[in-house]
Amino acid sequence: MHDGSEKTLADVIEYYDRGGNRNPNLDDQMKPLGLSPQERTDLLALLDAFEGEGWKVTAPIQLPVEP
Repeated sequence: MHDGSEKTLADVIEYYDRGGNRNPNLDDQMKPLGLSPQERTDLLALLDAFEGEGWKVTAPIQLPVEP
């Protein structure tokens, strides 16, 4: 997660599935998701699919000049 408290995507899924860590600042709308083991596996596979180097855009050597 953004603060380093969860080390892997599987840990993040578990965090949200359990409804976060109870504390006085936890939003009241944060509730356990109740995901099945298969749903957790599928979600992890989806998130892993987003991993990669991203888009590589090559700019033209010279931009066109308008008349």
